[in-house]
Amino acid sequence: METASLSDFRANIKQLLDQTADSHEPLIVKRQQGEDIIVMSLSDYNSHRETVSLMSNPANAIKLMQSIEEHKAGKVINVSIDELDAFISK
Repeated sequence: METASLSDFRANIKQLLDQTADSHEPLIVKRQQGEDIIVMSLSDYNSHRETVSLMSNPANAIKLMQSIEEHKAGKVINVSIDELDAFISK
C-alpha cells in the first residue's frame, strides 16, 4: 500500500489520484496531527462495500468461499453470454 505525507499529497494530488485509481491500491495519507486517511477510487470503495456486505452473511460467505475453491480447482465451465441468457430465460 502506497503512503504519502499530507504535504506530498497536496503537491502531487493529480498524479497520486491517477496512480491510486489505476493501481486499485489504496493510498494512505499520513498526517502529523489527526488520524491518517485512506484514499481510494469510488469503484474500489463500492467493490469493498459489496464484499463486506456479502461476507457479513455466514451463508453467503460459505457459498462464496466454496465457489472460489471450485474455480481454483478448475471445476468450472465456460459459457457464452447468449448461452447464459438462454439459461436464465428458462
